[in-house]
Amino acid sequence: AVLEEAVRRMPRSVPVLEGAGILLVTQGAYREAAQLLERATALAPGEPRIRLFSGVARERIGQHSAAIDAYREAVALDPDSALARGS
Repeated sequence: AVLEEAVRRMPRSVPVLEGAGILLVTQGAYREAAQLLERATALAPGEPRIRLFSGVARERIGQHSAAIDAYREAVALDPDSALARGS
């Protein structure tokens, strides 16, 4: 309820959308996470962590092409990341 209220009150807050999306990924609510992370990506297209978690969410709901795109974008934005190094 607190999470939903924060998103409702601050629908254009990248930290709120990103944090809520990541939390939802960890809770297994992948479809909802993908929606919030998509909104966060639109507001902050240069944030690789948002793209990474978007990829995870999309992979878990079977959107494999979108997941691959998100992972590639995350690596392109942060080529020194563990994801880019294959860790």
